Amino acid sequence: MPPRPSSLSALLKAVSGSTLAVILGYVTIVMGVMIGFAVLGKLTPDIFTGAPDQIAGSALIITLIMSIVTAIPGGYGTASLSKEKRKRNIHFLIGLLVILGIVTAILEGGIKPLWWHAGLLILGPCGVVAGARMKK
Repeated sequence: MPPRPSSLSALLKAVSGSTLAVILGYVTIVMGVMIGFAVLGKLTPDIFTGAPDQIAGSALIITLIMSIVTAIPGGYGTASLSKEKRKRNIHFLIGLLVILGIVTAILEGGIKPLWWHAGLLILGPCGVVAGARMKK
């Protein structure tokens, strides 16, 4: 017996809303990082010159700060768009950040120091939680 159209549309609406909240939260983070790098590149054009494995420690610290700053609106956005199951959607966004952070660390193969990847895996989720808590 096929599902009734009303239950199928309710299921799609619930899944779509949650998925959309997580995706838009992640897109917010990515756009924030891109804007941050664009501004940083204009303010200090020499900050990322040279080989990738020779990036200055100060530049890496700035990118970690950018990560937490951009994760805050991502968490807030996901929490705001989540009509139901807000906590679950925040956990999905954090899981997405952690998985992509681990994949990035593996694919970069030691280009950036381990402390930077560890910081990214810690600060990104902290920013998401901070942003989500701002939404009452």
